[in-house]
Amino acid sequence: MLTCPDIIDKLLLALQEQQQQQQSMISEEEEKVETEGRQDGNIHNRRHDEELYRLCREATEACLREVISHLHNFIQDSEDCDVKYEDWIKDVHPENVDGSRVDHRFYVKDSEHLSIWNAFMEKLNRESKMVSPRTILMRQDSFQGYSSPRQ
Repeated sequence: MLTCPDIIDKLLLALQEQQQQQQSMISEEEEKVETEGRQDGNIHNRRHDEELYRLCREATEACLREVISHLHNFIQDSEDCDVKYEDWIKDVHPENVDGSRVDHRFYVKDSEHLSIWNAFMEKLNRESKMVSPRTILMRQDSFQGYSSPRQ
């Protein structure tokens, strides 16, 4: 069985690859901004932005390590082999659960929590516990009390 550090490293690697793919899609835009920054003499701002991006990436990685570690411990500590995604979300983020209803953002395709859960379930050969992303359709009455900004 994989140890927690092994699982964390493998999942972080997979998430980093996903982030790199997303980053490569916007690299052209960054090159354009950098070129414009040089033309405007804005090199200092570009370096500052790069530093902020690096700090953000490091903070995100630290948070992901915590989430992965929490899931590993949650599964190990659970006496119930039939744990569910919703049980874990209630445990790790109780502020995002209203009664038995988990915030819909934990079910979107790009949810890191959903990706981590599914990767764990796959590694543990519990494919039946994997959760598919969901699309949330807004009902018309969801917009009651909302007024659109005037133009």
